[in-house]
Amino acid sequence: MNNMLKLALGAVLAAGMVAPAMAQDQFPDVPDNHWAYEALKNLKDKCLFGYPDGLYRGNRPMSRYEFAVAVNQCYQMLTGRISGLEDQIKALEGMIKGQDNSGLGALKDQMEALAKRVGTLESGHAELKKLVGEFEKELASLGVDVDALKKDVADLDARLKKLEAAKPSVLISGDVNLLVLGGFSSSGRFGSTTTGIPVGIGDAGTAYAGQNVGVTRDLTVLHEAGLTLKGTNEEGPKWHTTFVVGNMLNTFGGLRGRSAETGGAPMAGFVEGAGDIHIQELVVSFDSSLFGRGFSAQLGRVGHSTLDNVFKRADRTPYYVADRYDNGKYYFDGGILSFNVAGSSINLFGGRTNPTSTNGTVLNNPMVAWGKPGPATNSHVMMGADTSIKLGPADLALAYTVFDSDNFAIGTVNQLEAYGAKLSFDVNGIKASVGASRTDLNRNQHDIKTKDANFFSADLAYSADKWGISGGWRNVEAWYAAPGAWGRLGTVWSPTGIKGFHGKAWFKPTDSLKVYATGQFYEGDQATDGKIGSANLRNVDDIQSVVFGFDYKVNETFSFYGSYEDVVWKLAGLPDPNQRWYTIGTNWDMSSASSLRFFFQYSDLDSKGLGWGPLGLMPVNRFTGGLIGTQLSLKF
Repeated sequence: MNNMLKLALGAVLAAGMVAPAMAQDQFPDVPDNHWAYEALKNLKDKCLFGYPDGLYRGNRPMSRYEFAVAVNQCYQMLTGRISGLEDQIKALEGMIKGQDNSGLGALKDQMEALAKRVGTLESGHAELKKLVGEFEKELASLGVDVDALKKDVADLDARLKKLEAAKPSVLISGDVNLLVLGGFSSSGRFGSTTTGIPVGIGDAGTAYAGQNVGVTRDLTVLHEAGLTLKGTNEEGPKWHTTFVVGNMLNTFGGLRGRSAETGGAPMAGFVEGAGDIHIQELVVSFDSSLFGRGFSAQLGRVGHSTLDNVFKRADRTPYYVADRYDNGKYYFDGGILSFNVAGSSINLFGGRTNPTSTNGTVLNNPMVAWGKPGPATNSHVMMGADTSIKLGPADLALAYTVFDSDNFAIGTVNQLEAYGAKLSFDVNGIKASVGASRTDLNRNQHDIKTKDANFFSADLAYSADKWGISGGWRNVEAWYAAPGAWGRLGTVWSPTGIKGFHGKAWFKPTDSLKVYATGQFYEGDQATDGKIGSANLRNVDDIQSVVFGFDYKVNETFSFYGSYEDVVWKLAGLPDPNQRWYTIGTNWDMSSASSLRFFFQYSDLDSKGLGWGPLGLMPVNRFTGGLIGTQLSLKF
């Protein structure tokens, strides 16, 4: 048998004369660096079988008889799968006719699985059709009725087209959330959330505006629904879009929080915004090739993030659980090009940072403290690149992003560059990483501020079945200004002007109970007085944060948790401000598509008479109060 035939057979079939070996993801005798690895992997779930022992034996010569047997087996398998899908479609049609709302979730899951299976069969049938045409002479010499086989393949074609028509053209999914927040004051003082939002404060425009109030006066009812539409087409460009509608779009400050340390004005508690709609994502994607390399592209309103300390949105909604807000992505109108070269990924991205606003709040724009330690501003246009390179047991991540602004009110700066690198290891449960990054503040590409704008980190962690420990060192210089998410010190998010150590330890005394403790111990990193509100401390000042907490799983559906957080600023020659939070909560997964959460948090924040408050310049120096909240989530 000629080489072409042997190569073709190696890519589409093997000698599955006894029983197919389908348990493993790939054939154990085909290394992942073999030139045919990806082809075999792609075809294994379609009509490619190995020997009964699970091996592929790609170097073994194949006889013509084995070829005929394998082609026939491929045909029989596709025929059987198509018949099964036709039966499934008939059953689904019966379900749809008598369907009530209670079974819609299960029906949707089955339709999604059906669409995926049809797509797989289409690909396998294309390979079979190609083989029959290319090796017509060889099949005929073996006594195979090629004309009959062609007719059968054509019949498969018609049946597949019928299956394709039965697929839903659009899959619909989404969620509905109801969030109720009640704040209260204690001892005539406002409380505070960890994002710097006051609680127990009377609503503006009422007779008790700005006064200390209880839950019935500081009650916020928020609702939101997300709807995702996704095309099921397997050929050509693919698409999906997500709409978000409700009254909480501006409540969390455009998904980034509104606290003084981020440059935003202090909020008068949580706010029930007017109902509005926002397109979070609108993506058209496709796969192609360029310069002989495969790549994929996403165009439209897309989301992306890179290194934590270069380009990542912080989770500023700790009282609201939603994947679309907790994924760390910023969204922008532009595109992402992704390449995979020799096992390494490369992303090129850029566009206009989403200017869409709702109820006067700009959504999704990175907050960049370009005028540090002055106010922050929104970027206007951004572009960048990132890559992940495999280096044996290590992974090297590189990222670069540049931001431009049309807002010249911040003085001499209108451009920010952020770039960094991180090298990570994971060997036998031990994880280690080192990283470095830097920001440059520019005006029209001319350096304005490049000094004291570096970020260095080193981390080490180990996890076992019942316990784990991690620790690290970090130095974030005072003028580092990237829109990243690298942690929190009290109400200060992604703090700068600090250096020191942090650590965490956890232990599971039982399968149901997990206890943990975290600590952050930093000192100031600048010689002159900084803004306490942005954690830019003097080099004679210290700050420490400790958290103790537990998670307890009652059963598979119900759990509760609790924590105590204590943050102390140790200011040389001055009193020591402190921030404390006491939190308890429950989680109840009522079903796979519904959950109910409840939490209570009490806060005690004291500036010790320094006239400084974590909420900015407030009329009091101490904040005591609490927040009660519940969230009902439904997915469909």
